[in-house]
Amino acid sequence: MRSLADGVLLEFGPSRRDDLALRDLIKRWQPQLRALFIMRGASLKYRLGLPGFVLPAAAMVSLQAFDECSAQLLEHIADRMEGKKSQERPVSPDSPALLELTLKSCRVERSQALLSESLATFIPLLRQIDRVTSRLANQIEMELDRHG
Repeated sequence: MRSLADGVLLEFGPSRRDDLALRDLIKRWQPQLRALFIMRGASLKYRLGLPGFVLPAAAMVSLQAFDECSAQLLEHIADRMEGKKSQERPVSPDSPALLELTLKSCRVERSQALLSESLATFIPLLRQIDRVTSRLANQIEMELDRHG
């Protein structure tokens, strides 16, 4: 991504000014995008049920709902960046409600000791994914609205 952004410096033409402005924005968003990618990779361990990252079936359902809502928001932003006229922004997942549902479903199927061990990082991870996704979406939409 950095090499493509640096390539814009060597391009000339009528869109150069806009391309350079977009380059600066992308470079500003890059750390958040990188963090989101890493966090999503970590959440994939739960999704795949790797050893030490196993969730109850009910929790997997709410994780899938969370992932789908988050994906819709990211797709909406990608469409906007490509200039596609898309529908209204999807409602951001109600993270506290989804996470509480996940936690509740885990409590039903597991003891409190297992819950604290296996989910010590899961709930904070999803909360952080939601925060970063929402913050990034808000920043991108604000810039897109400002530039037309």
